[in-house]
Amino acid sequence: MSSYRVRVGQREDLAHLVQMWRALVQNATEVDVRYQLNAHSDGWFRDVMSDQLLARTLPFPGVLVAEHDGSPVAFLTMRPKQAHPALSSAPTVQIGDLYVSPPHRGSGVGADLVARAKRTALDAGYSHAELHTLYADERAMRFWQAQGFRPLFATLRDELSNTPPEETDEM
Repeated sequence: MSSYRVRVGQREDLAHLVQMWRALVQNATEVDVRYQLNAHSDGWFRDVMSDQLLARTLPFPGVLVAEHDGSPVAFLTMRPKQAHPALSSAPTVQIGDLYVSPPHRGSGVGADLVARAKRTALDAGYSHAELHTLYADERAMRFWQAQGFRPLFATLRDELSNTPPEETDEM
């Protein structure tokens, strides 16, 4: 029997959520150094979390929290994905962030959060779930694929400073 309880996030979770989010971004920084927090990041994230935690307009909870012995150890955010205005698409939930504290990784709590998010979205009439993750984060890619997610789009990036100058014809 799991010693984790998955529940809807509450305002009282904000301090823990900010701490865990900072750790999540630090993990991303280890994979890609371009992920650096700025001086306003904690306030921005606190505002986003407050909006999602308190949003009464979402068709499902925007934040799920897993706790162990009464303390938050993991969280997942989700929201309805904005459909492209020119395309017909099925109702889709966008999973935003998932973080599991290191001592709890491999315990199944992340999979429990994802399963609860999928079930919650399905119950609200959503038929698909999507998310973004760093392609270079092999651990995350393995995790998400184990949860049933498959690659859909590829974002390609080029450092423009590495582009050779355009040759010009001087007369």
